[in-house]
Amino acid sequence: MRRPEFDVEQLEPREVTFRGEFEEEEIRVSSGECAGAEGSGQLARALVRDTDLSGSRFARLVLSDVRFGNTDLSNASWQAVHARRVEFERSRAIGLRISLESALDVYAAECRFDYAMIHVNKVKGLLVFDECDLRETVFTGDLSNVVFRGCALDDAEFDPSGANDCDLRGSTLDDTRGLSRMRGARISVDQAASAAVLLATEVGLRIRD
Repeated sequence: MRRPEFDVEQLEPREVTFRGEFEEEEIRVSSGECAGAEGSGQLARALVRDTDLSGSRFARLVLSDVRFGNTDLSNASWQAVHARRVEFERSRAIGLRISLESALDVYAAECRFDYAMIHVNKVKGLLVFDECDLRETVFTGDLSNVVFRGCALDDAEFDPSGANDCDLRGSTLDDTRGLSRMRGARISVDQAASAAVLLATEVGLRIRD
C-alpha cells in the first residue's frame, strides 16, 4: 500500500472553509471549524488535522495524497468520493455516510465509524480499516480487497455486491449480519465457530442442544 506523498514542511498553512466549490493543493489545515460545510471540490497533497468537519455535505470529492488526522467527520455525508492514497488517523466518524466511487490505497487507523453507512463502488489496491470501531456500521457495494484488521464489527451489516479477498481475520464478528453474502471473504479458524452460528441463523436453521 502506498502512503500519501507530500513533504509536510512544504505545505502552506491555510484556512479553508470547504464551502461551495473548492480546489486546494499543497496545504496544511489545522484547528479548522468547518462543521456543516456544503460543497464539492478537490484536495491534493494536503494534511487536514484537528479540524471539525462534522455534518459536512459534499456532493463530489476528489482526494489525492491526503491525510486526515484527529478530524471529526461525525454525521457527515460525502458522496461520489474518488480517493487515491488517502489516510484517516484517530478520527471520529460516527454516523458518517460515504460513497467511495473509487478507492486506491485508502487506510483508516484507530477511527470510530459506529453507525456509519459505507458504500464502495470499486477498490484498486487496498482499502484497509486498522483497529477501527465499526459497530452497527452498514457496508454495501463491492468489498473485494477490503481489509479489516483488528476491528470491532459487532452488530455490523454486510450487503455486498462482491467480497472476493475481503479479509476479516483478526476482527470481532459478534452478531454481525450478512456473512452469508460475503462469498470469497477470508476469516480465521478462531472466527469460524462464531461465524457458523451466525450463518445458521441467517439461513433459518434453528440450533438446539
